[in-house]
Amino acid sequence: MSSGIYKRTKEMYESRRGVKHTKEHCKKISEGCLLRKQKLGYINSSEARAKLSKTKTGTHLSKEHKASISKTKTGKKLKPFTQEHCHNMSNSKSGVLNPMFGKPAPNRGKHHSRKTREKISIKAMEQYKRQGSCYGKKGHFFSVKNNKNITFYSTLEEKFIKFCENNDSILTYSMNPFWIKYIHEKRKHNYLVDAIVTYSNDKKELIEVKYVSDLKDKKVQAKAKAAKKYCEENNMEYKFFTENGFIVQ
Repeated sequence: MSSGIYKRTKEMYESRRGVKHTKEHCKKISEGCLLRKQKLGYINSSEARAKLSKTKTGTHLSKEHKASISKTKTGKKLKPFTQEHCHNMSNSKSGVLNPMFGKPAPNRGKHHSRKTREKISIKAMEQYKRQGSCYGKKGHFFSVKNNKNITFYSTLEEKFIKFCENNDSILTYSMNPFWIKYIHEKRKHNYLVDAIVTYSNDKKELIEVKYVSDLKDKKVQAKAKAAKKYCEENNMEYKFFTENGFIVQ
């Protein structure tokens, strides 16, 4: 490239710096580029695109490549979409344009296996143990008998913990010690025991903390049946701790 042409292109570029094209101008440029590519044969055919896709499938980026991509994108925030853009995106996938339009849901009529249901149940109980239920009161109470903080998930559980702390006949107690399997509505479930109490005379009890209004619930009764069976096998007793005190069923 000669120096004269280089100077003219540089001057033209600097004069256009910061100038934004209108939407109509951008559309014309885009159409012109497409036409030029079609004439010159730059646009790949469907067969060529399929070959390119095959060559890229299964390939993985190296650690150095990933690190360089990460560096270029750190600290950069994507601009939020405009209302027009969001509206256009919504319209492009609504009604007949939606690929799932008129088709049944892929998961309809399908059920999880027993193993999957058990895994989901165990994970849910672990999350409950870590974070607590989204209902009722949650807090921490320092137990002198256990020498650690104990988490409670309701006002009734807090009342039970304080009762255990102030009762001299109770040697130790533990909240949510283990799970017991039980059957409800012909399905297997896992039940997280509320507490186990050990008395000074070596007597042990499994305690379920429940309000009196919840005792007639079928699921609670199914849990109690499985817990009583466990207690019979391990020389223990099963009780409910309610707002009115202990209840044996």
